[in-house]
Amino acid sequence: MFQYHPERIIIDKAVAAEPLTEQICGRFPEVPTQLVENFAWHQDETGTDPLRNPLTQGKKTLHLKYFKGTSIKACPGFSNDLVCCNYFTLDLIENCPFECTYCILQAFLNKPVITVHANLEEILEQVRQRTVAQPDTLFRVGTGEHSDSLALDHILGIKSHVIRFFAKLPNALLELKTKSSNVEHLLDLPHGGKTVISWSVNPEAIVEQEEHKTARLKERLEAAGKASAAGYKVAFHFDP
Repeated sequence: MFQYHPERIIIDKAVAAEPLTEQICGRFPEVPTQLVENFAWHQDETGTDPLRNPLTQGKKTLHLKYFKGTSIKACPGFSNDLVCCNYFTLDLIENCPFECTYCILQAFLNKPVITVHANLEEILEQVRQRTVAQPDTLFRVGTGEHSDSLALDHILGIKSHVIRFFAKLPNALLELKTKSSNVEHLLDLPHGGKTVISWSVNPEAIVEQEEHKTARLKERLEAAGKASAAGYKVAFHFDP
């Protein structure tokens, strides 16, 4: 499976002192970093020319950003006219190192870089406040809307913090949706049975032809076995 490695790290000054920023930069000590007031990718010297900076090239830039706004949101499919599954999304990362040909992110996201919301403690505090305010609601929260939940986590180390956090919430369940096989770093965490690791699966022919840089089907199933043996709930999605 493809292993991501950035060519540069752009750091917004607002998150320069965040523990997650220090953690991520510490894992790439040889990668050049650039501290900016507020990174605007479309004003970057290589960001405005799609021939010089196609999507795959743009993903080689890792942007550590201060997230503003509401981090936990109702599923975009929710409306008063539909029966909803009460799924909530948690914004942690934007964009994905995988290259699935059918993925909506290939066209939906309007910037080519991979963005990490580095003010993690503030983001999780919003989750805590939301769940405390509605103690009789079971919150099913997923991190896979704008990126694969585990494609980068074995090198960025974000989900270990999130899994420990959700283990202490009495009325919330975390779902990590992925096409990767990166679970080794999660197996010994105190997850408290509050995390579901969910694999998107397709026939091997589709994986090989369309789901570029992802784990093979056999690797995903083997990873699911390891996660289950470690006490995690596991699930499978039979849609892209």
